[in-house]
Amino acid sequence: MPGSRSKGIKNIQIFCFDMMLMRLCAERGTGPGFLVHDSHLFDGVDGRQIASALKVGAQTAKELGFHYS
Repeated sequence: MPGSRSKGIKNIQIFCFDMMLMRLCAERGTGPGFLVHDSHLFDGVDGRQIASALKVGAQTAKELGFHYS
């Protein structure tokens, strides 16, 4: 991704990767049933993007039936 050297962009890439893994686990009926992100994941990320990511996390968790915090 262009600009991927930014810590904030790398951290959002990790967030997206984690959400993709949870989607795969839900589809396959595997995994722990929860996902926890430490606040450090959002270091270097704009506040509006953090709010959007948390909304996506909550919506995805509700849709797929796992716990997100």
